[in-house]
Amino acid sequence: MEAFPRRESDRDVDAFEEDFNDRAGTEDVNEFGEDAGAIDVGQVQSDPDEDRDDDYGYFVGSVAFVWEQEVYTYGGLAHEGEFVTSVYRWSGRGACYEVTATAIDPEIGVPPGRYGHAAVVRGDSLYVFGGQGQFGSLNDLWVFDFVACTWTLVDVIGDPPPKRTGHCICISDDVLFVFGGKDVQPGQDVVVYNDLYGFDLAESEWLTIDTQWKHPVGGESCAMAARDSVLYVLSPSETSIEMVVWVLQLSVQGTPRWTMVARAGQVPTPRTSYLSCTLGNNWIIHGGRVLLQDGVLGDTYAFHFPTAQWARLNPESDTDPRFSHSGACVDGALVILHGSRDSNIRGISEETGVCIAINLEAYLPFPVGDEDAEAKQSRFNEMETERKEEEVAEEAQKEQELEETETVLEKNILTQLNERGVYGDKGGLLGGTLHVPIKGSHDSGDLEFIVDDCKIFAHSDIVREGSSYLKQIMEKSPMSAALERKPDAIKITQQYYGLMGTPLSILLRALYTIMVIIAFTVRRVVSPTHDARKRIVLTDTSVPVVLAALRWIYQIPVHPPVEMLLDLFELATRLRIDRLPIYCIDRLKKEVSVETAAAAAKVAAVSRSASLWKAAVKVGQQHWGEVSHTAGYLELMHSSPHIAQDYALAIHESVVLPAHKTFGTAAA
Repeated sequence: MEAFPRRESDRDVDAFEEDFNDRAGTEDVNEFGEDAGAIDVGQVQSDPDEDRDDDYGYFVGSVAFVWEQEVYTYGGLAHEGEFVTSVYRWSGRGACYEVTATAIDPEIGVPPGRYGHAAVVRGDSLYVFGGQGQFGSLNDLWVFDFVACTWTLVDVIGDPPPKRTGHCICISDDVLFVFGGKDVQPGQDVVVYNDLYGFDLAESEWLTIDTQWKHPVGGESCAMAARDSVLYVLSPSETSIEMVVWVLQLSVQGTPRWTMVARAGQVPTPRTSYLSCTLGNNWIIHGGRVLLQDGVLGDTYAFHFPTAQWARLNPESDTDPRFSHSGACVDGALVILHGSRDSNIRGISEETGVCIAINLEAYLPFPVGDEDAEAKQSRFNEMETERKEEEVAEEAQKEQELEETETVLEKNILTQLNERGVYGDKGGLLGGTLHVPIKGSHDSGDLEFIVDDCKIFAHSDIVREGSSYLKQIMEKSPMSAALERKPDAIKITQQYYGLMGTPLSILLRALYTIMVIIAFTVRRVVSPTHDARKRIVLTDTSVPVVLAALRWIYQIPVHPPVEMLLDLFELATRLRIDRLPIYCIDRLKKEVSVETAAAAAKVAAVSRSASLWKAAVKVGQQHWGEVSHTAGYLELMHSSPHIAQDYALAIHESVVLPAHKTFGTAAA
């Protein structure tokens, strides 16, 4: 078979369009017209008085895409219930013809007909995944070669996503992502998916992407787009009262997590089965069915990626209401094809045909692209040069100050810390690590936390608002704060030496007090200048836990791993960080597992949370063999044997010790 020619050599198509234009009596202008508004590009004009009960020509659940600046559609369900298996090309004049395609492997053939599938174009290839077939949902992946006009069933590695329809896909950084959808089986409940899968296009391998904590609502009400290596998902809220945009980002541990984008502008009303496509810096949403009530929509919204702003296009651009339709953006227009229409509007003037277009250049309130890119790049280069010059000057000044005030040993230590950083990466400043936007810069701040052999810098005015204990510490003089601290040696003496522990601890306290007074006296003599930076030494914790607590204080939406929640809860309780202990309890309650059950039990016992205790006991009853051998449970037996005993007895309800009242029975 002759390969499907590219647009610049498409003589047969040009002849077809010229013949069509001659018969239609039109001029060869911009494909979708120059006038603003909803432009009818239907091939056959219908009489408004004609009976509109017949939906012949409208496909439901097809997909539309653009290749070589031409709009194509694939698949769908015809009015007669027939599954469409063809690829169609639509010209700007409304002409539509079938693209003849063959299979690379004749034994496999072409893809079976389907609707509710998802498709995305990459180069000269169209990737199609899933959908509803004649015998149920599908999870196969096909590739259509536009140049050769051939279909290929992809031979994949790994387990593909479960069969589904109504999902969404996109490609970013050579990975095809699949999210959402549902599976409908006769006589069974509908299975709604909110999982995320990635397909490595280079290795042809399916990968399951585990995301942390919250995630968008899945099902058939979601849409997905990629912009600058960032995934965006639009879906209804959990209560279906609004539409929410989510972005997929990497946490500080390198694991993906969903983050909700703040709502700004005029957000689309809740809907499902709507049209989604992109035009430059804009995400276009059109039509769909109204959620929680009857109704079909014909309005258009735009989401501007650079500013995260929503806007509704002028109502003059509204089309006839339809859902389960397809469409794509090309030549500055939104081309809308097929779909299921609202029976109440058929026959009125807004009903315009199978294929219509909206002139986005006339109605879009946001810029399509960056028109001043060259000027901005030039200014950016100038600012970058100035910034580097300032950094060189600042570094020279800092080195001079260090030579005057620090010894050679202290200078080497500070240099190593700034080179290594708290995670072994370049940059040891808290602001540089967390990208704190409150100060407007990544300065080191006036507060220094010393954890193990690392220094973590922060800003005292921000930390004061988040921790009442740290606020009290910062208001005291350094000597007073040091004298109030109980050294580890005193704690160990009191705990392990019985009756002798009391006099020994008193002796150690006296020695510690004398050493503190001598140290601060010597410091005043050696360095009479006042150091404005506050220093706080944190013991019985680690650098990652302190960073997680500071991120909470700075209101940075990076969720710590669930394995860290016990240590984070203990630190937050000790430092009296506002609302952080409650957050740890709620996270553990939702994400308690075999590995974290013992930690959840300890937090529940300390916080007196009966609901968290029940959740930890339930996991222990189901998986006691695994829980009893985890590192968390062994640590619990060592650090808090009474809690470990209560937890074990609560799991084995038939074991009762005389006169022993556990936390679980007390809570009950």
